[in-house]
Amino acid sequence: MKVFISHSSADKPFVRKLKSDLNLNGIETWLDEDELLPGDSLLDKLNSALESSSHFMIILSPIAVESDWVKYELENALKFVELETLEKIIPILYRPCEIPKPLSNLLHEDLSKEIVYLRHGILEFLDDNYYNRLKNLVRSIQQSKSQLQSSDKNELIGKNSLKYSEKNELIELQYKIVGYKSISNFLANQIPLEVREAYSKKDLSNFDAVVLPIQFENYFGTYNFGDVVTFKTGNGTEVHGDFARYGRFNNRIVLPRKIRDSLSVTKIGMYKVLVDINNKTIKVENLTDK
Repeated sequence: MKVFISHSSADKPFVRKLKSDLNLNGIETWLDEDELLPGDSLLDKLNSALESSSHFMIILSPIAVESDWVKYELENALKFVELETLEKIIPILYRPCEIPKPLSNLLHEDLSKEIVYLRHGILEFLDDNYYNRLKNLVRSIQQSKSQLQSSDKNELIGKNSLKYSEKNELIELQYKIVGYKSISNFLANQIPLEVREAYSKKDLSNFDAVVLPIQFENYFGTYNFGDVVTFKTGNGTEVHGDFARYGRFNNRIVLPRKIRDSLSVTKIGMYKVLVDINNKTIKVENLTDK
């Protein structure tokens, strides 16, 4: 659970207080001044941070909504939401301003009328409204901390799960299956340019990109961009996708709509996944299936 905090440097006093209060409540945060070092690539750090974050919190103020960098962070966050690697975007209206259109349909916490002051260099609020709002924020974020799921256990057991394959031809796991809307956006934001340029097997517009959990590298070994990933439908028919990469998250599989439809994955959610290590095939079933 990690919250990426997008903001303008002009709002640093408030952002530092909010970060500290979230940390005190056991919520990990990503803040540029804590993570960036001289010589770091801003774009690489941004993508890495968004990919490893579960929530994107954007601090809205007149300066922030005009900031090109804040706009860029929001655009990228929206792409990660589309890929369902970000669970939620949380707008915080810190000072009165026009809320960006992509956020207009989201509920936001409104602190725009709060009176603040600096006490020993630390920002404080004159009344308790901030702390009531903070309570809502913490609860909203912590609600994502559901009880340990089988998918979480997959992440915990990691390589040890190979011991199971010594006795069984099929490994039964549970994963969240998600998708993406645009192959061009997916490839542009998820696959390095040099990898795409080196690929020559077929037209990338027809690329059926598949992202597998990192745990699968223990089962299938090294896959290269464009290698065939084989799925089996309920009647035994094979469906083929194109390997994009192993994901950093170990609790989800990313599939294009064509493959989801072939496997009868009718909605985003948790599914039973049967992995045949010997034949390197994957079968997907509903959790209610016997």
